[in-house]
Amino acid sequence: DVMLGRSVNTQIRNFADYAWPTKLVSEFTKQSDLFLINLESPFKSGCEPTDKGMVFCAHPNSVATLVSAGVDVVNIANNHIYNQGKEGLLETIDILNKNNIVFVGANPRVRPLDNPFSSIITIKNTKIAILGFNDIAPFPQEVNKLTVENLTNQIKGVRSQADLVIVTFHWGNEYQKASPRQKEYAHLAIDQGADAVIGAHPHWVQEFEEYQGKPIYYSLGNLVFD
Repeated sequence: DVMLGRSVNTQIRNFADYAWPTKLVSEFTKQSDLFLINLESPFKSGCEPTDKGMVFCAHPNSVATLVSAGVDVVNIANNHIYNQGKEGLLETIDILNKNNIVFVGANPRVRPLDNPFSSIITIKNTKIAILGFNDIAPFPQEVNKLTVENLTNQIKGVRSQADLVIVTFHWGNEYQKASPRQKEYAHLAIDQGADAVIGAHPHWVQEFEEYQGKPIYYSLGNLVFD
């Protein structure tokens, strides 16, 4: 989980350095072949700084945090990406696109017959499909909701196009162990063809499991949060 609003934003302002939040790990993360995060805060011009509340927004210049850390892909299927409405979602996607950061899990132009929530990237001649799903309310139509039908159909839609399929979920209960629902959907994802499952939202590290030889990280916890 990466959240660049609220008190993280305050600290960025205090240090006058948009790359500050990941400065101590960026030399390591930049070396990875694929760096995927869950982005909890939409970018929005003009949002007022605050240290309180659960409605997040990040200064557009904070994309420098992601760039300096070498982030390749962000999942934006989560319960906070719509905190600034569709306008915030559009600005976030625009900023990510301008900085060559791939996003998954939300799309402002959803059409029923395509698969707008995933992306396929190529790394070292390996095609990797990444899908993002949200299981925490609210559920605006532009954000990919976790259902059996959505999960099954979307994995099926990319499986033949990719060498690897990674599914990332925003799910579970904060500061608790992985729930039966998480385990059910993780196993279903692998049964349908996923090669790895990575979770976010609980804000601490949950269990690791290997299922049918495939890794499941139920939650990797926070990387940047206040």
